[in-house]
Amino acid sequence: MKKSFAVVAVLLASLTAFTASALSKPKAQPVQTGPRQFIQSLALTGGVGATVTIVADWSEEAKIQTVLSNVLSELARIDTEINGAADGEVSKINALSKGEKITLSNDMFALLSKSVELSDDTKGWFDITNKNYHKISLNEKDMTLSLKGKDVRIDVTNILPAYLVDAALAKLIAEGVANAKIEVGNVNRNIGQDIYTQWNVSVDIPNPNSVNAYRSFVYSFSNKAVASVRNNEAASDNFKNVTVFGGDSMTASAFAVALYELGPKYAPAFAAEHPEVKGIFVDSEGKLSSSRDILISHPDYAQEQVPTAPAVDRGPNDIRQKQREESRE
Repeated sequence: MKKSFAVVAVLLASLTAFTASALSKPKAQPVQTGPRQFIQSLALTGGVGATVTIVADWSEEAKIQTVLSNVLSELARIDTEINGAADGEVSKINALSKGEKITLSNDMFALLSKSVELSDDTKGWFDITNKNYHKISLNEKDMTLSLKGKDVRIDVTNILPAYLVDAALAKLIAEGVANAKIEVGNVNRNIGQDIYTQWNVSVDIPNPNSVNAYRSFVYSFSNKAVASVRNNEAASDNFKNVTVFGGDSMTASAFAVALYELGPKYAPAFAAEHPEVKGIFVDSEGKLSSSRDILISHPDYAQEQVPTAPAVDRGPNDIRQKQREESRE
């Protein structure tokens, strides 16, 4: 009898230990599947924000996070190399005497070459110098720059974000990424699509009677770049906002600056001469105008009317547009 009780006791002890062990083990988490957004951001010089979003399957998380970190590290490197305070290439160029040469990095040479080309395309309305871009001499053979005049200074504030966006996209494509969006400052470019829909961007429609209040259009699109110039001055007869769609970020940014500089009287006609870009303009009274194939209505803030986007696809370069009204003020 004692032996039977001993056997039972041992069995009960084993069962208790097994139950306790089973209860202490964490439950297996369900495996995440399907697409999701992976996002990383950083602040560049001057407080300009950079954000890269990649859409990929959950199973690729480790790889995608590494790609994101590498891309943002590369953007920080280029930004510091070009626009760093005392040691940046912009500062070194601006310290040159007439005829003095400087050897440029690959990124700086590429940025300046494209900037000069875009200055020609915009007839000088976009210009990284004080209206002297033609005095920049670039030698592709030895990657050098010299200035052909006195007091020539460059300012890449309006074009560097666009260069960084294009550089980031090129790196993502090289890594095999098919669906991504890059935002640096006021520049946005994407490839592929978001999780289930096309990427989208809001086009501000500032209220001329309020510095802070505005409405917006939401444009859905793929494989395009968007850049904007916004005027926050309370008293100004220039545009409140210029938004330009283009095939690459540098082109969109340069034309956004050029059209803003041209002003309400001349910008729409100038944009019509350049089918490679499409523009949306908001004047000082809050009225909208646009390139010929973008249909939008003019909001009347006095009557609290809401701008209406067309139901059909008539956006820039087959960009599908829809209208979303923000919450009322």
